[in-house]
Amino acid sequence: GLDRARRASTIARLLRAGMDRSQIVRQAEAVLRHEFDILGSGPTVLGPRVDWHCDFKSGHSWPVAVFWKLDHRDLSRNSDVKVPWELSRGHWALWLGVAYWLTDDERYAIGFVELIDDWLDQNPRGYGVNWQCPMEVAIRAVNWLYAVGLFFGSPSIPDRLWTRVASSLVWHGDNIRGNLEYGRRLGNHYI
Repeated sequence: GLDRARRASTIARLLRAGMDRSQIVRQAEAVLRHEFDILGSGPTVLGPRVDWHCDFKSGHSWPVAVFWKLDHRDLSRNSDVKVPWELSRGHWALWLGVAYWLTDDERYAIGFVELIDDWLDQNPRGYGVNWQCPMEVAIRAVNWLYAVGLFFGSPSIPDRLWTRVASSLVWHGDNIRGNLEYGRRLGNHYI
């Protein structure tokens, strides 16, 4: 019913934006190979396990430490924190979800489970560079929520994963509320 209509609306918007089915499936296949194009890197395969804290362009990886103690602005390093942030935004979850919705191919659901589980394992609540910027946390939460809708009903996604994702989304909300970025002038991060 309503969920199917909502998903159809999302897919229709992608198709109207110029994406065709084959492009969406190609993007999802790249995600299954852990191949990402982040901030002009060109297609890069990140190996069997993604390092969610690494700027793979420079090789620098931030430690999994309490997020407010991490220094992501050290100008003596040739690294960019936006690389792990962009990767952790979870756009890949949408490619997998839309491809799943278009094809009913459970490989995309299985890939989603593997990547979300791995992200949650490597990014405990409040630890790591991916919790530092509330805007990044919010973007990830929205992408995950969309993906949940796209994968809803997949027999390949165990209930324990939905519980894990829901619990993490509560923390996402707490993190955003507790770290609003406001100052004299409100900008896009606050919105």
